[in-house]
Amino acid sequence: DLLDLGFSSEIPWGGTLHYHPGFHNVINLNQDPQHILAGFSSTQRNISRRVEKEGALTRFIQGPLSEQDWDHFIRLHHATAFRTGTEPYKDDYRKLLKQLIEKRFCVLGLLQNGNDPDAAIVLESYKKRGTYLVGCAEDEAQRCGGMVYLLYQAMLQLKEWGYEYLDMGPTFPTLAGTK
Repeated sequence: DLLDLGFSSEIPWGGTLHYHPGFHNVINLNQDPQHILAGFSSTQRNISRRVEKEGALTRFIQGPLSEQDWDHFIRLHHATAFRTGTEPYKDDYRKLLKQLIEKRFCVLGLLQNGNDPDAAIVLESYKKRGTYLVGCAEDEAQRCGGMVYLLYQAMLQLKEWGYEYLDMGPTFPTLAGTK
């Protein structure tokens, strides 16, 4: 049960992140993969195809995590926090996030284009609907479009698992630079 794991509508993240009603960008996963990809900008489609041609691999974990996979996520999260000037998640939230993945309430996605994962995302997975929670990447993977490819592959994986929608989170058209 989500409440037993400490779930609430407020997630501690340095300060508090609130789920906002309305203005969410929701991707319909019932479409064929080419139609989903067509919803990306032409630049994002080209980036995704290039990263795929380079041989990048993705893995999605919903259930027990290896310590190595969790350590990769934490490393990538810290790299992103440093690059963006934000506070990394506190220990208690990291512990909760790991429990949510291991209890199958969340999915950890990893992108690898070399020896170690270069990018990661965490998606809430509840009642066959996914919600984007966090993404993190090495500087080079961020610059080269690894996150775009990982997100597209996450959409395909959720679709394969029978999920209907992916909520990309709130967008605020009046605030430049927000997702």
